[in-house]
Amino acid sequence: MERDKLLGTMDAKVWTDEFMATKARLGDEEFDHAMMLAWFANAIMAGFDEANRCAQRALDAAQARVKELELYLTQERANRDSLAACVDRDVKKIKELQAQLAAVGRAVLAVILTMGLVAWEPWPGPSPPPPGGPAPYPAPYPAPYPSQEEALCLRTTPF
Repeated sequence: MERDKLLGTMDAKVWTDEFMATKARLGDEEFDHAMMLAWFANAIMAGFDEANRCAQRALDAAQARVKELELYLTQERANRDSLAACVDRDVKKIKELQAQLAAVGRAVLAVILTMGLVAWEPWPGPSPPPPGGPAPYPAPYPAPYPSQEEALCLRTTPF
């Protein structure tokens, strides 16, 4: 058997077969104390080397997993930071829009109060106007009737 194959295995049968084949090839007189010591030291070290190889494979796999998790963590932190920046941006935009909406609401209220249309409620869709109102217009209604969006603003504006 090749030396590397023998040293790369922990199979006791393989070691025993090789031991017996070597003993038959060399004869009993060559198998003294030093030869037996070398033989069993090699067998023990083959097991030790295999254990080290297994441990190294496990260590390599664990280190690869740690790298994967570190990359994932870095990406998640970047996503979190990006999300926080987006939320901050959106909060600012919402506040700006709320301020603009409030200004528009005040302007609409001022126009309504100036025109004397305080309690006017629009009618939905292309149905006839309320009793006593002007002749119906085709949808969408032209001025002086407000659009649906304007009507919603009028309805929610406190008087």
